[in-house]
Amino acid sequence: MTDSIAVLGQAMPTSGVILVTGTDTGVGKTVVSAAVASMLTRHGVQAHIYKPVQTGLVSTWDPRREDLQQLYGDSMVLRGDAQVAGQLAGCSYSTGASFTLPMAPQAAAAGCESSLPTAGEHALRIQQLLHHHDVVIVEGAGGLVVDLGDHTLADIACQLQQLHLEVNIVVVARANLGTLNHTALTLEALRHRGLHHVGVAIGSWPGHPTPVESSNRDQLARSYSLVAVIPEGSGALDPEAFQAQTLNWFGQDQDNNP
Repeated sequence: MTDSIAVLGQAMPTSGVILVTGTDTGVGKTVVSAAVASMLTRHGVQAHIYKPVQTGLVSTWDPRREDLQQLYGDSMVLRGDAQVAGQLAGCSYSTGASFTLPMAPQAAAAGCESSLPTAGEHALRIQQLLHHHDVVIVEGAGGLVVDLGDHTLADIACQLQQLHLEVNIVVVARANLGTLNHTALTLEALRHRGLHHVGVAIGSWPGHPTPVESSNRDQLARSYSLVAVIPEGSGALDPEAFQAQTLNWFGQDQDNNP
């Protein structure tokens, strides 16, 4: 097994931590996490997907399920993001803490009269997972600086670096208007914290892109390392089809649609 896989001229690591964050919520982090895990798995890398905090998760046997789904609608899920990504990619997965209320982590924990793990506790858990896996893919909640309990995903990344673990970061962006500013702000926040190993992925590329979306894709490719472009609807594929198509989404010329 090599130390890295070439993706658009960049190195996708085959050991350590790959942190998947986003410019916002709903940009496709879960599908990108699954795609990265699937791509690595196809190259013989043992990957694990870890979600520090999951909110809005209700079990099928929860007596409040129908009431919660009526109240919160699509914000409620029966499977957590780590489970969705792990099953799509065909790899193992785990979640640090999960809560029923579909709110920001701090509010969801408070609503359940519970507490959230610290950044250090997450980092130690990820370090333990690396004892049994080549790569741990850490999927954030919302954007980079969402409050996870007096710390953020960026703080977890810094804690991992203090444990002398290599942290590579993939920023998932939208294709539509506003993405250039949101992506630039996220990367600026990463650089400010000394987190420099960054690639960008488009989490949901439309089948019929508008001129604005095509222009944004070109600009993202010129300005950053565009490591993947995931077609919209990919998360609805069955695992076999998802895994078979994964390699098509990495290492493409940015001038060609997937």
